Amino acid sequence: MRPFGFKKIFGDGKNRYALISLLNTILKLEKPIVDVTIQNPSNPQDFAEDKLTVLDIKAIDADGAIYNVGNFFKNGVIIFDVP
Repeated sequence: MRPFGFKKIFGDGKNRYALISLLNTILKLEKPIVDVTIQNPSNPQDFAEDKLTVLDIKAIDADGAIYNVGNFFKNGVIIFDVP
């Protein structure tokens, strides 16, 4: 999936449960994600070699812990980062 398609599907609030499901499947956190907020749906590249950040997500797990999830595309692969 290309960045545009990913943003189109998961950046729409109507699809937040699909995004929650995707995050729970990929991240496999100790407690499942139960809520998400899209904080920055697009962060444009300044230079061609810059990574393209598509979504910055605030995710909240079942115990109320907050995770800032960033993702970007590199060489056609979606990479999720939970600092």
